[in-house]
Amino acid sequence: MRSPSREKTAAYSSPSARAADPVKVAPGTAVTVAATDADRGAVTGTLHGLDRDRIVVRRQADGIGPVAVHFPRHGFRLAPA
Repeated sequence: MRSPSREKTAAYSSPSARAADPVKVAPGTAVTVAATDADRGAVTGTLHGLDRDRIVVRRQADGIGPVAVHFPRHGFRLAPA
């Protein structure tokens, strides 16, 4: 049985979730995510998942290795890198 978190992650990259999204960025694409209300810097990585509530970006963290960074959709801008 799949865990609920894996099921939700799989839903991020589903074709129906992408079709309903105005950004139209496919998983595996290099992206940048930044806050829309302040200049707090941006995170660049590979789009791992996307749905109406969340953006998940996979990136390399120094000294740690690959990490998945989760952002809410509200208040953050997603763009191709």
